[in-house]
Amino acid sequence: MKRKNIYPIIFLTCLTFVIIYFITPSSSIFGSNTDWLSQHVNLADYIRNTMLENKTIFPDFAFNIGAGQNIYNISYYGLLRVDILISCLLPSVEMKDIIITYMIFNLVLSVNLTYLWLKHKQFNTWLCIIGAITLLSSSVLFQSHRQIMFVDYMSMLIIALIAVDLYIEKKKIIMLVISIVGIITSSYFFSISALLVILSYYCFEMYRLEIKLTFKEILHFLKPLLIAIMICGVLLIPTAYVLLENHQSGNTKINLLTLFVPRFNFESLLYDYYGCGLGYLTWIGLIVGLKIKKIKRLNIWLLLILFIPIFSFILNGFLYPRSKILIPFIPLLIYITIYVLNCLKYDDIKLNIKIILLLALPVL
Repeated sequence: MKRKNIYPIIFLTCLTFVIIYFITPSSSIFGSNTDWLSQHVNLADYIRNTMLENKTIFPDFAFNIGAGQNIYNISYYGLLRVDILISCLLPSVEMKDIIITYMIFNLVLSVNLTYLWLKHKQFNTWLCIIGAITLLSSSVLFQSHRQIMFVDYMSMLIIALIAVDLYIEKKKIIMLVISIVGIITSSYFFSISALLVILSYYCFEMYRLEIKLTFKEILHFLKPLLIAIMICGVLLIPTAYVLLENHQSGNTKINLLTLFVPRFNFESLLYDYYGCGLGYLTWIGLIVGLKIKKIKRLNIWLLLILFIPIFSFILNGFLYPRSKILIPFIPLLIYITIYVLNCLKYDDIKLNIKIILLLALPVL
């Protein structure tokens, strides 16, 4: 690594620790009293003990949950998560301490990877730092000590985006396969959105770079994605079987037609922590980006996903149209924002009345 890139990484690492210190109340830990403690810590500890007792990382039955049930009923919480596997090597260390350490490490890594990814895109250092801080100040920080499966895949997702760039440049797939395996084993529920992010990034980057994108090229790109999914079959297949076996139709009826009506709120994008939790700067990037030809299509695609509920409904497995499933799109939203800021610095972008009105919507 070049020396000039080391100083921003040191700064971003220190900034992350400082923010964690100031948001954590005195005599408290980096975790919440709700689902984090009652579900994530306790279930992870139970999975660890079950693995150690059965001497395998693939136990098939959970005797002490209810009257006993298939272990894959709780795979939603990350049956093969890295921190759980590491905890099996450290049985004397409390699970809450392992999870706290892992999530802080994941947050620091995600912030620095965002910087390195944007730097690889040839943005200047200050813009890359702004992009990294944008991720740090998003719901990634909040969920790191609350609903950890919402964001514990984030570092792997950013590595996957870097791997997409390498694939476009050199057709290398190993990093892409490994990163997708990491995403799926960390949080299989959010892996569907993450895979859509990776595919979207590839297609729109090919368009931005003016590289001809044929159906054959898309199929070729899908190969490493399918390889990673097949590697994770040991988790995905039994989980899918359990989900189908226990499927019950819910009492909540959803009018499908209403899912095609755009939301007139900004909970999926702005300060709500069960959405992306990004700032107004990101909205500026999305709207002003409509005036930039090379990223206009990506902007439109992201706006559709953010504001038309049918996308959230599908990505949530046809359960509900909640915007939490859009958290994996945070890196793409940051990329768009930094791209627009870079263009505003060097290009003369004229804003018409429509763009100005759209920029004012969140204020209203």
